[in-house]
Amino acid sequence: MNNQCTGLCRFDYENKICLGCGKTQLEIRRWAEMSGVERYSAIQRVNFDRVSEEERRRRYEIGRAHV
Repeated sequence: MNNQCTGLCRFDYENKICLGCGKTQLEIRRWAEMSGVERYSAIQRVNFDRVSEEERRRRYEIGRAHV
C-alpha cells in the first residue's frame, strides 16, 4: 500500500502531523511495521483531515466574501 510520502517532510509540532503527507509522527515511525488494515486506517484519517481542512478554508473564504 502506498505510504503517501510526498518527500516534503515538515512536522507541525502543534498539531502533531507531517505537513507533507498528513501522517502523525507515530504513523510515520510505525509505517513499515503496520498491517494493511492499520495503513488503510491511517490513510483514511489523513484523507478525512485533508477534506476537513479544505472545507474549513472554503467556509472561511465564503465568510470573508460576505463581510
